Amino acid sequence: SSAASNNQWYKDGSAISGATGQNIVVATTGSFTVEVSSLVNCNTSSDAVQVNVHPLPAKPTVTVDSLTLTSSVANAYQW
Repeated sequence: SSAASNNQWYKDGSAISGATGQNIVVATTGSFTVEVSSLVNCNTSSDAVQVNVHPLPAKPTVTVDSLTLTSSVANAYQW
């Protein structure tokens, strides 16, 4: 949020308990909005932002054969 205070964050239309700061860290998929209220009880809400959280890939194993290291994952690794 661009506002330093008076924020309430929502996930899928429901208020997130305790999420009243300028930013939040999310770890689950959902549609997020923030509502900012002023001292005169005038509220405005952001447009929704869709966040998709994907699970981590399986942990690879490394085997050693003499001087050769082999990963159990065939792609997307860095030595």
